[in-house]
Amino acid sequence: MKNSIHFISQVIPFYNEAENARPVIQTSLGELRSHGVPFEIIAVDDGSKDRTWQELESLQKHSPELKLVRLRTNFGQTRALAAGIKQAQGDWILTMDGDGQNDPADLPKLISKAQEGYDVVSGWRKNRKDNSLTRTLPSRIANWILALITGLSLHDSGCSLKLYRASALGSISLYSERHRFIPFLLSLKGFRIAEIEVNHRPRVRGNSKYGLSRTFKVFLDLIALALFARFREEPRIYFFLAAAPFMFFAVLTALQGGMTYYGASFLYAFGAFTLVSCGLMAEWLFHFSRERNYAG
Repeated sequence: MKNSIHFISQVIPFYNEAENARPVIQTSLGELRSHGVPFEIIAVDDGSKDRTWQELESLQKHSPELKLVRLRTNFGQTRALAAGIKQAQGDWILTMDGDGQNDPADLPKLISKAQEGYDVVSGWRKNRKDNSLTRTLPSRIANWILALITGLSLHDSGCSLKLYRASALGSISLYSERHRFIPFLLSLKGFRIAEIEVNHRPRVRGNSKYGLSRTFKVFLDLIALALFARFREEPRIYFFLAAAPFMFFAVLTALQGGMTYYGASFLYAFGAFTLVSCGLMAEWLFHFSRERNYAG
């Protein structure tokens, strides 16, 4: 079934990108205007300490399609995107980095692909212009793991150049480094995902904000996604697995005999019982919430 695109909201987060803000916004405006679909661009200043905000304000004076959001401090890319998405009015939401490495000339290709009937169109930086050891290799490992977990095979989940159906984005919450996993989260909910090759340009202005600490956070989120994908229908299993060691030590200490061991056995057993009870409550709440959503 073909998709109709009535209004596009492009969300671009910026953090200390004073040198890139003007060219990124101006080229995006040019591409979207030439495509002919009504649009808005929402630029989010994620607590920049340079002149990024002043550059954006200057651009807004001559660009009625440009809306600005300013965050008090640096919350990170995912929460900056979430702040922009919250202000979006479009039925489709286009996301892009503010560092100038994504090519606005690819925007019409994403739009055309979405019109074929997909809910998400994800960019693939096939010829990536980043450091292979710190950026490209970890990305490939993460993509491989994500494909095993969810069954959705994407070459480049970390590419920020993506187009989403707004109603699909509204079905998930965004936090930590979760913006990288949006297509996988949506695929678990049954939305249709496509991937197309996009151009990737080397950074020519400003400094990269990506470091090893960010890589560590990404892999922590990857573990969380793996657990969610495995146990999302049966959340009690989380708690049952956590309770198993407590139950083992409860039995082990009880077999030792004596008041000291019986006391320890009781505490272990109580811990296991508490975790199992929490698991059953979580299962009940999960299914109650899902039935209420279906009824609505």
